Amino acid sequence: MKTGFRRMVAIFLGVLVIAMLAGSVPVSAGEQGQLTLSFQYNDQPLQNVSFRAYFVASLQASESEAVYTPVSPFTTDRNGQVVNYTGLTTEQSIDLADWFASLTASIQNGISGTTDASGTATLNGLQDGMYLIVQTDQQKADGMFSPFLVSVPKGSQSADGYSWSYAVTAEPKYEKKNDGKPTVTPTVTPVVTPGTPKNTPPVKTGDTSNVPLYSLLFGISMAVLFVLVRYASNEKAES
Repeated sequence: MKTGFRRMVAIFLGVLVIAMLAGSVPVSAGEQGQLTLSFQYNDQPLQNVSFRAYFVASLQASESEAVYTPVSPFTTDRNGQVVNYTGLTTEQSIDLADWFASLTASIQNGISGTTDASGTATLNGLQDGMYLIVQTDQQKADGMFSPFLVSVPKGSQSADGYSWSYAVTAEPKYEKKNDGKPTVTPTVTPVVTPGTPKNTPPVKTGDTSNVPLYSLLFGISMAVLFVLVRYASNEKAES
């Protein structure tokens, strides 16, 4: 009897541990991001547009939340406040990207890219996080685009919860200069924050534990443990 009871307890504890680990494993485990930039003007692709992508914040994503952690030197805004991506508006995102771009003059660790004949360039093997895209050929280019932020992966909402796409595409829009040459203005990719459209998951900073899930599992474990103890007591009394 004791052997059977111990086996039941071991199985129960094993299932409980697996369930808790499943609730805490990031959805990004084993996946790498891909970012494709597409530049066009009047439906015509723009070739040889050069840019650089800077990693400005790491991302821990799950089925219910996204937590961004800024990395140096992109940790504060132009007012000296610590960057918080929670509730970041479009205007704030543009201003933050502009400020970050001013910090890149002496930074050489970005990922460089240049568009091909189709007007696209793809960056592969990206770490989960927020990226700053900055043009690097402004002096000789016919057009210009403002720096902008883009999240890789990108979150979306469905009936089953939040899912993450690791193949992200950004398509900046263009406007003409006064001399007739095209000027590029960025399409601001929605940052995954509570204030954005409802197809993007909420973002928070700080503790990433899933409190409701753990509370439910704890309650279930206590109930099952109580039943097992009663079962053992009855078996002992009958013997």
